[in-house]
Amino acid sequence: MLWLLLWLSAFGDVAPALAQSPPPQVLLVRGDHQYPPYEFLKNGQPTGFNVELFQAVARVMGLNVQISLGPWAEVRAQLENGEIDALTGMAYSPERDNMVDFTTPHSTLFFDLFVRRDSDLHDLEDLTGKSIIVQSGGLMHDYLRDNHPEATVITVPDAPDALRLLAVGQYDGALLNKMQGLYFINELGLSNLTHAGLELLPRRYSFAVAEGNVELQQTLDVGLAILKQTGEYRQIYDKWFGIYEKGDQLALLRRYWWVPVGILALLALSLLWSMILQREVRSHTAALQRRHQELALLNRIIMAAASTMDVTKVLEVLCRELALALNLPQVAASRVVPGQEYVEIVAEYCEPGRPPALGDRIPITVPSTAYLLEHQQPLFIADAHNDPQVTGLEEIVERRGIASLLLVPIVVRHRVISTLGLDSITPRKFTPEELALVESAATSVGQALESAELHQELQRRAEELEATVAQRTAELQRALAAAQAADRAKSEFVSNVSHELRTPLTSILLYLRLLEQGDPRQHGAYMQALLREAKRLQYLIESLLQISRLDLGKVEPRFETMDMNHMALTLVNDRQQLFASKGIQLRCNLAPAPLPIMADPDLLEQVLTNLLTNAMNYTPEGGQVELATRLVEDNGQLWVTAAVKDTGLGIPPEEQARLFLRFQRGSASEILNVPGTGLGLSISAEIMKLHRGHITVESAVGKGSVFTVWLPVTS
Repeated sequence: MLWLLLWLSAFGDVAPALAQSPPPQVLLVRGDHQYPPYEFLKNGQPTGFNVELFQAVARVMGLNVQISLGPWAEVRAQLENGEIDALTGMAYSPERDNMVDFTTPHSTLFFDLFVRRDSDLHDLEDLTGKSIIVQSGGLMHDYLRDNHPEATVITVPDAPDALRLLAVGQYDGALLNKMQGLYFINELGLSNLTHAGLELLPRRYSFAVAEGNVELQQTLDVGLAILKQTGEYRQIYDKWFGIYEKGDQLALLRRYWWVPVGILALLALSLLWSMILQREVRSHTAALQRRHQELALLNRIIMAAASTMDVTKVLEVLCRELALALNLPQVAASRVVPGQEYVEIVAEYCEPGRPPALGDRIPITVPSTAYLLEHQQPLFIADAHNDPQVTGLEEIVERRGIASLLLVPIVVRHRVISTLGLDSITPRKFTPEELALVESAATSVGQALESAELHQELQRRAEELEATVAQRTAELQRALAAAQAADRAKSEFVSNVSHELRTPLTSILLYLRLLEQGDPRQHGAYMQALLREAKRLQYLIESLLQISRLDLGKVEPRFETMDMNHMALTLVNDRQQLFASKGIQLRCNLAPAPLPIMADPDLLEQVLTNLLTNAMNYTPEGGQVELATRLVEDNGQLWVTAAVKDTGLGIPPEEQARLFLRFQRGSASEILNVPGTGLGLSISAEIMKLHRGHITVESAVGKGSVFTVWLPVTS
């Protein structure tokens, strides 16, 4: 019972939680309906050793289970697919361990040779000329084929058929599951059959749970341990298998009657040696005292390991206690991470002055490390300087002065999660007792390490989840802000459009009324005003339509190779007379060489025309406007630029950031009474995006402005 309590303590507060707060949901548990005496249907109800044992575990652990049986292939597939919670019995294999998780084995499956009582066949040493019955497709079929090709193999569908054939005198023997064969012999009344007691191909037999269901797996382990401690497990076992074991004992007694006789003779001799054995008792008493000290040490290791969830601290405690108990100058522990090409020393104990090994990385291809990972067994190296297993560790051996070395893996659920290195700086042999102590400590600490790893993994997952939630929250907040901004922009856009449309419409209605009711002599002036307002309304509608097409992605540039110098010169020449009529000097400053670019001529002309028109409108009489072209390199990218420079009023810094927003006009438009919609620069910026370019502005109040179009040069 003490060991059960110590084992439970390795789970920290998990085991009490399992015992005190059982899962409220019904656990779906299944098994094979044709595998007596382990699990089968009797009068339509599940029964058998596995079923009764699972029900007892569920009872002591407070689990609510529903057990049903069915075809083996069906119930196994349901567990592997996560449709049910557990199976009442499954034989362990590495392949199955990749699909489900196994509990501590509750029994062992054996195969045995069944023969007639008058048969002279008692073993498998020579099967020449013998006919052996096996189940079709079973393990024994492959076993005979691979190990006894001299035997004649007879296949049948199931164990009852095999035993019936054997009972009526056909064939020489049958290789079947031991307990299943004994069960059917008893059920069918085949009293002329017996078994040889060979116990072939032992296989661990466990409860199986869905892959990753650690909580249920640990709950079943604890319940099974409780049943064994209380003796109820033995009662269930004897109920189903006791009759067969007693039969084995009687058969063995009849066959080997001379054994108890020999034992009696040995007892008589032991009396003669009683005086000698008294001295041995004293010796064993001393050994027991040493064992008591070792158990106390083991208890300290287990309790210390169970008190923390830090994997490194657990390993540090283990290294220190083992070094002090075995009088070693240094002990180191490494972590084994799946998929990593090396193991790293993460904890150690060193006497003062000894060289440290923390942080050393040992490739998993080193012979000694590869041995531990593959065989999962301790490795003792008596001569660390000459043993080939130390190949690749020469630098560590030399630096730490290692003479002899004991390497021990810490294995949890058939996986090496850590390794221990116990160094001796003088040649040394470890006794079997010392090796057993180290292995016991490694096994006990392995459970604590697994719990610590699970705790750290849960913490990491929780932190990742918190970070993800924070990130998603921030994204949602940004999306909400963007949606709110878009909604405000839509409302503002509708308001601005309504205002801009209302102004010319109001003017048109006014002048139409004047045409009807006003002075006929002013009709010419009225018609001119109507024409201006109609053109203003037409320009506004065309601008809105173009903005809409740009937003919907319906404006597709027709790119062609063109010369920026040629377009700039043409635009300046066409507008010389217009600028001159306003008293403004228009100049063209071209790059010395042609500037070929890929662009849509119509769209690019619209952008430059808009910039020139703005420069003309915001430059007072006597001012200057210049259109200059250049080839510029910026951050490794070649650009063709067209800059429109004026000597107008300039733009305040606070207005420059809003210039390319829709319906935004600067204060200069009010000062100079310049007509417009506030859409020109917005449209120009969208057009430049279609060309993978952009527009920049440089301006200072009272010094004019420079608007520059940037177009990338492509090969």
